[in-house]
Amino acid sequence: QETAAQETAREDATEEDQVAVLREFGPPAKVAAQYTQPHRYLIGPRFYDLYLIVVAAVAGSITLAAAGCIDIARLTACAREHCGTWPSGTAQRDNSPVPPVGGVRSVPRPQSQQQHLMLMAPAPEAASPRRYAAELLSVVVGDAQGSRLYWELVDPGFVESADLSFNDFDGCGAWMSYVCCRPDDAEQNLEKVRRVYADVSSNGIADEELEQARNKVASRVVLQSERPMGRLSSLGGNWLYRREYRSVRDDLQILSEVSQQHIRELLDEYPLTPVTVVSVGPKQEAGDGN
Repeated sequence: QETAAQETAREDATEEDQVAVLREFGPPAKVAAQYTQPHRYLIGPRFYDLYLIVVAAVAGSITLAAAGCIDIARLTACAREHCGTWPSGTAQRDNSPVPPVGGVRSVPRPQSQQQHLMLMAPAPEAASPRRYAAELLSVVVGDAQGSRLYWELVDPGFVESADLSFNDFDGCGAWMSYVCCRPDDAEQNLEKVRRVYADVSSNGIADEELEQARNKVASRVVLQSERPMGRLSSLGGNWLYRREYRSVRDDLQILSEVSQQHIRELLDEYPLTPVTVVSVGPKQEAGDGN
C-alpha cells in the first residue's frame, strides 16, 4: 500500500490526487510541529541565566539612535515596550592606551598570487580633537584617488592598490595602510611607502592638498548624512564615544577650521611611520627591511 508521499510522487498523479493528499496531511504548521522538540523556546532554560548576564553587560553599550521625521513619544514608548524589561547594566571598559608591540611579521601563503602588506601605527582615538585633522591627512596621503600613495605607487603601476586610512576607536586609534603588489616588488614598494610617510612627517602637506582633502571629506559627510544608516551611525557613534550630539553643520564647521598648524601638531604626536608591518603572501621575507 502506497504512503501519501509515494502517492503524490507518482508520475500519473493528478492535481486532484495531490490536493487530496495534502488535505490528509493537514495544516502545514501542524505537520511541521511533528518534527520539532516538544518544548519550543527562543531561549531555553539551559541558557536563560547566561542570557540575563549577557544582556546586563551589553545593555550599557546599546545606543538607540533615530533620524528623520520622528514621533519621539511613540519611539520612546516602543523602546520601553520591547526593551523595558532588560536588566540594566553598565559596560566597563579599560580604555587606557596600549603601546604597540611593533616589529615585522611574515605570514607565508604560497597559493597567493600577490603580496599583501599591512602597516599600522598609533593615531588619535575617537574622542580626540585631533581626529578631524587625522581624517584630512589620511585623505591627502592615502585616499583611493589623487593621494600621495596613489601618485607614487598606483598610477605608475607599481602596485595594484595602496591606501592609508585613519581608524578611531574607543580609547585608541590607528593609522592603517594596505598595499597589494607582485611578490617580487614587495620590498621596493614598502620602501616607497616609507619614503612617502617620512616626507609627510618631516615636511607636512601643501595648502592645496589640505583644501582638496577638506572638500572631499565635507562632501562625504553631507552625502553620508543623506542616507539613513550613515546619519544613524554618526549619531550613535558621537553619543557612544563622546556623549555629545553633533549636527552635520557642526562637523562641517570643525573641518573648515583645521589648519596647517593642526596637521603639524598631529604629525608630531602621531607620525605616520609604521610601527607594525605584516606581510602575507608567497614571498616570506617581504617587509623585513628597516
